[in-house]
Amino acid sequence: MKIAQIVSTFWPRVGGMGRVCFDEAAGLARRNHQVTVFTPQYGEQTADEDELPKQFGFEVIRLQSFLRSDNAAYLPGLVERLRGFDLAHLHYPFYLSAQSVWRARKKFSLKYVLTYHMDAQVNGLKKVAQKMYDWHWVKKIFEEAQKIITIDKDHLDSADLRRFVRSEQLMEIYNGVDLDVFSPKRSAQESDKKNLTDARLLFVGNLLSFKRFDLILKALLLLNQSANNPNCVLTVAGGGFGGEKYQAMAERMGLADKIKVISSDLNRNDLAKIYNQSDALIVSSDSGESFSLAAAEASACGLPVIASNIAGVRGRVEDGQTGYLFASGSADDLAEKIEKFLSLPAQQKKQMSERSRALAEQKYDIKKHVEKLEKLYLSL
Repeated sequence: MKIAQIVSTFWPRVGGMGRVCFDEAAGLARRNHQVTVFTPQYGEQTADEDELPKQFGFEVIRLQSFLRSDNAAYLPGLVERLRGFDLAHLHYPFYLSAQSVWRARKKFSLKYVLTYHMDAQVNGLKKVAQKMYDWHWVKKIFEEAQKIITIDKDHLDSADLRRFVRSEQLMEIYNGVDLDVFSPKRSAQESDKKNLTDARLLFVGNLLSFKRFDLILKALLLLNQSANNPNCVLTVAGGGFGGEKYQAMAERMGLADKIKVISSDLNRNDLAKIYNQSDALIVSSDSGESFSLAAAEASACGLPVIASNIAGVRGRVEDGQTGYLFASGSADDLAEKIEKFLSLPAQQKKQMSERSRALAEQKYDIKKHVEKLEKLYLSL
């Protein structure tokens, strides 16, 4: 099949939607489909920017864009670019350009499916503009989609746009991760807790306000004030957005020496290594999460996850088996759950790690994800 994938953010820009789209395009190309990704061009394009997609067998076309903001960009000419494709796959939200897929459907009967990733997280005038776009376009775009993929039904049921999705359109396909890259690879020393004095916590992602990184800082302070706990240190694989604010907060709380920030621009092998060097992943968001790809990656590496009990996140954790859920917005409960995990005997931690990997193999294998996607495409 000749397949077009349309997404608002894409490699090398950091973002969950772009990473999912990359994996899907690569997996479909391996199954001998002709895949082209359409995405906005951000800044000056470098010569090697699209070399990696070529190595995975698919093409990226970065279109000149206007009115770029978060998950929005206007791509003039996208409708005609979609002519001749067998099917389009729209990753939503993509404000100002999602209607181009609808127009291609009307103009030359292009079939399309839509993955509903999340509600856009915007405020102020952007929120007003989003509401206007939703009122005018979203019902039309959703109605014409042959299928709407949700990555987590629990999240979709709480989403703003759930009312536009018909039950016969809906299909749940979990996001997938590469289980060969993200796999347990701990060294003997890392596995032997007797040789370690620090509890190594991990946060992965951009420091957006809804990620509630402040909760992690408060919990870290509580943990390090207790004489019963090992020294707790935190690695942040991410940054941007609120990074300076949280850095100042950490300094005021006397935690600057407990936190190590590394680049968010990591290749997957490096990110997998960081998961394997950690004791637990913390997902502290109080809203805005539709899946938590980081939690799935951590599980694939056998890393327990301590996460907020909200829709879109709680489905990644089997409470007490592969990690713990804490009350959303509560730094005290987060600290309590981290302390509970750290106090487990080594054998129980090992069992939790093994269950985490088994969960990923059952639910988050990218190969199974692509097989389901291909089966869906061919059925339309």
